[in-house]
Parts: sequence; C-alpha cells; structure tokens
Amino acid sequence: MIFAQRIVSHYIEKIRSKGAINSGPFAGVPATEDSLQYCWRRLLGIYEFYLHDSIERAIGFNPNIIVDVGASSGYYSIGMASRLPRARHIAFEMQQRERDSFLRTASKIPVPIDLRAECKPKDLIEIAEEYRRGLLIMDCEGAERELLGDSVFPNLSDWIVLLEVHDWHAPGAGEEILQRFSCSHEIQILWSRKASPNEFLSVVPWPFHYYCKGVLSRMCDEGRGGEMRFFFMVPKNLII
Repeated sequence: MIFAQRIVSHYIEKIRSKGAINSGPFAGVPATEDSLQYCWRRLLGIYEFYLHDSIERAIGFNPNIIVDVGASSGYYSIGMASRLPRARHIAFEMQQRERDSFLRTASKIPVPIDLRAECKPKDLIEIAEEYRRGLLIMDCEGAERELLGDSVFPNLSDWIVLLEVHDWHAPGAGEEILQRFSCSHEIQILWSRKASPNEFLSVVPWPFHYYCKGVLSRMCDEGRGGEMRFFFMVPKNLII
C-alpha cells in the first residue's frame, strides 16, 4: 500500500508541475485551480471518462456556439474553448468564488469566454434565437426541469445537448426531458461508473497502473454516492 501511494504521488506531482490536464479530450489545456489543488480526476483527465466519446462526437459536429450551464471552475468551458477556438463560448455559474477561479484559469487561453451568473430560461431562448445550432452542456443540480421546460426546448431542436440528470433533486424531470426531446433528437443514456485500471494507464504506466488501482480509485472517486445518468442528445437531422 505504501509502495503504491509513493508511486501515485510521484506521477501526480509530475503531472501537476506541468499545470495542464494530462489526458482525455482536454489534454494540454490549462488545469483549473481545483484540479491543481485536490480534484485529481480533472487534472489527470479522467473526470467523467464515460462521457469522453460523447464529448469527442460533439466536438466533431463543430458547433459555432457552446453554452455551459453550471460551469463551476471551468473544466468543460475552458476545455471546449481550447478545442473549438473559432466558436463563441458562453458559461453560466452562480457562485462568485467559482467564477473568480474560472476567470483566473480562462486568462491563460486566448479564446474569450462570456462568463455570466445565473442562467434563466429566457437566456437560453435568446441565445437559441440568435444561434440556430449549438452545443449545450448542462449540470445545474436539478434546475434542468425549468431550464429545459416547455418554453425552452422547442428552440433547441437543432442543438446538441449533454445533460447531467439530477433525479434526486428533481424527481421525474429526466423522464419529462426524454419525452420532450425524443421526437427531435437521438438520445443516448450514459451511466457513471468506476474507473478500471485501463483508465489509469495515462497516469501510471504498465504494470504499475494495475497495482496502484486501489490508491488511484480512492483518489479519483467522484463521490457521487451511486450511479448517475447523463443524456447525450443529438438532433436527428445531424445524423447521417
């Protein structure tokens, strides 16, 4: 156990010293402050690794605007701005402390991000009226029922949506959203899961990744307290 801890600490400190995300879709992007301080899963690039394929697919559609609701310290917003520098980027985050941290990290990239506070349905409607197609990333702790409600979702018929569903905050909201978007979108339901040793190969090389999997799993535990589901919703008219 001590041997494994020393190996992991060595590699994490080596990655941390570079100040950038180590792997995944945002490899090489400046790491957010929480990533450098304690959120190792973001620093290592394995944060929500079960969404990586969907993120790459969304990037492949080359949206001209990306909206991130519940942006926190900017992991997705700054990552997307780095991958899609020609697009417009808007982020919403209610907490002032998170916005301050976001701005400090965002200043390290040349792409401007329009950072705002609380997102309301009228904000999404106004943005969608200006931009017919786009990518919406949403993690809003249960507010998805209102933000993707009857007044909003008709405006998003041509938008890609990656949504974290908070069933315990808003019981039944997930099913309502599925019903609303099912006619216009192909919907993939993705479930959170624990990382396997292979997810750690970009952190600790073979064969140490296997022997260190216990330490890495504890350090990178997302603390979700159970399975969570995500909806990756792609407009049917974008699918060939």
